[in-house]
Amino acid sequence: MGRRRTRAGLAPVLACAIAVLPAVGGCAAAGSPAARAAGITSSSSTPIRSSPGGASSPGGTSSPAGAGCNADAGRRLVTDFLSAFNAGDQGRLQPLWAQSGQGWEWFATDGPDPRIGDVARDHAGLGAYFARRHARHETLRLLSFRWNGTGGMLGNFEYTLDRQADDLRMTPYGGKGSAVCASTPLTIGTWSMARTPSG
Repeated sequence: MGRRRTRAGLAPVLACAIAVLPAVGGCAAAGSPAARAAGITSSSSTPIRSSPGGASSPGGTSSPAGAGCNADAGRRLVTDFLSAFNAGDQGRLQPLWAQSGQGWEWFATDGPDPRIGDVARDHAGLGAYFARRHARHETLRLLSFRWNGTGGMLGNFEYTLDRQADDLRMTPYGGKGSAVCASTPLTIGTWSMARTPSG
């Protein structure tokens, strides 16, 4: 079956980012219905299902992720990203993201300056996007973090945060993402966020 990319509006990204699922595989895993609707597709991802004890793994099998890929490391990765993003520190931001071919999939968000569909998968444009948002004095404040276990070489998480910028009043957001456990230290492979219905 051929790969199909579509350009979609904000609703599929909203549904993906704020869905309350036991693992990020129901949303951020490429190939899921929500990801396909948002124009995010991949032929190489493995569906992730929950396994006993709150962890998750491809097809319910045991995960090969190392012991260093855990809730504490995942939360530290997210807070490091938010700190560097808020400071506009490109030197700290870039090493936090997986490289193409090494776990990178996408950074997806609604507007202002939306990254949806093909744009969400543009790794080369990530630095310029961060610079534009810093110029708009955007800040992201973490409200909650939840670790959803590991699947394959990914650690899955979800979060809520407040997003505020010159072109966006303070707005509650929800989202999910994945940490690439194969890298040392961990890097972010996927990040999907959108404003919550109350926002």
